Amino acid sequence: MNEERSNASAIPMIEKARQAALRFLEESLNLEGAKLFAVRKTEEGWEASAEVFEDSTFIKSLGIASRTKDRNIYHLKLSPELVVVGYEREESSREVSRKS
Repeated sequence: MNEERSNASAIPMIEKARQAALRFLEESLNLEGAKLFAVRKTEEGWEASAEVFEDSTFIKSLGIASRTKDRNIYHLKLSPELVVVGYEREESSREVSRKS
């Protein structure tokens, strides 16, 4: 009976994968406000995709104060042990103005 209770209260692996992906984005890449929109189990472990609004690098390079943000998508690969083993950023071509 105790085993059934512990299994029922255990956090599902997909939730642990989601938490690991968000933690990596926040702690390792210093990205705040990431929103995961996909988490899936693969043969090699887990994959996650997140949307992040970051300060526009182009506007920043011009030295202009702006609320313009780049919308970037990050794809992460996690091992079965939920360690991030790779990631890539897919840059969006559009920029949006967001209120801070």
